[in-house]
Amino acid sequence: MACDISNGPYRGNLYVCWTNHGTSPGNTGNEIICYMIKSSDSGATWSAPIRINQDPVGQGKTHYFPWVTCDQANGNVSVVFYDNRNVNNNQAEAFMAYSFDGCNTITDMQVSDVSWTPSPVPLMATGYMGDYLGITAYNGMVYPTWTDNRLGYVMAWVSPIQLVIPEGFVGATADFLNDTTYGNGDGKMDYNETELLGLTMTNTGTAEADSVTVT
Repeated sequence: MACDISNGPYRGNLYVCWTNHGTSPGNTGNEIICYMIKSSDSGATWSAPIRINQDPVGQGKTHYFPWVTCDQANGNVSVVFYDNRNVNNNQAEAFMAYSFDGCNTITDMQVSDVSWTPSPVPLMATGYMGDYLGITAYNGMVYPTWTDNRLGYVMAWVSPIQLVIPEGFVGATADFLNDTTYGNGDGKMDYNETELLGLTMTNTGTAEADSVTVT
């Protein structure tokens, strides 16, 4: 579960993800699919399930163990999960899905550079490799983390990804011309006339803005 605490347009959204056996709704088919629901009213109501993995349905593939985070600087949502769309059904790769618009649309990508064959961790429960994944993000940088046994034993891996280049973008959203204090009171900025101009400005970028110049 993740909550958007940024100052972005989807502030307050809640996101919950899980692994589902079959296609939702109805849980039909033999695929294992990662889904998400979201709420924009503090959990009072929830959306219909949103599919996280973006490969075609009906291929009999497995996608599982999703972990979700929300970038506190911009509200972007990212999910890391295991996936075998490109490999044999007994193998896995790490994937990450992300959204810039409150999960109205989702894109996914492979983040591991190799595939591996999951197997039980020695001295752990029988048949258990574990759901040792995690993900965090801030200011456009995302850090999907997972475990795999490519070396013959289980190790943790991370693939830092810059989804957004931080940049301030300041625009004027309102203005007020004071033509009374220094001007002639006709409500216009006449030639060679000095005026007072009030501006309301908003930073709609992804970073703090400094050295702002009005031209």
